[in-house]
Amino acid sequence: YNHTDEFNIHYVNTISLHNFSQYNKKHTWQGGDKLLSKFAKMLESINSNDMLFRMHGDNFILLNSEHFDLNAHVEKLNSALEGTDITLSIQYFNMLDKKI
Repeated sequence: YNHTDEFNIHYVNTISLHNFSQYNKKHTWQGGDKLLSKFAKMLESINSNDMLFRMHGDNFILLNSEHFDLNAHVEKLNSALEGTDITLSIQYFNMLDKKI
């Protein structure tokens, strides 16, 4: 039994921001919060049918009911991080894949 069936969630994108703690040290927590908010709004604007969650600190998870690979939007997401030393990585998971 796959508990995600209850919500029809079969696809997951995880997003990790790297070097965010250094950004916080330089720009204070308020500056970091502003950047995280800007980045989250960018994520939400890409596909409004997703469920977006901020995990701890600088990690997000995007749950989708339909196939959606966020890697096609890396350039747009990087624009929200322009001028910082923050980089991002994305992992895509198909929950229907038996190899997970």
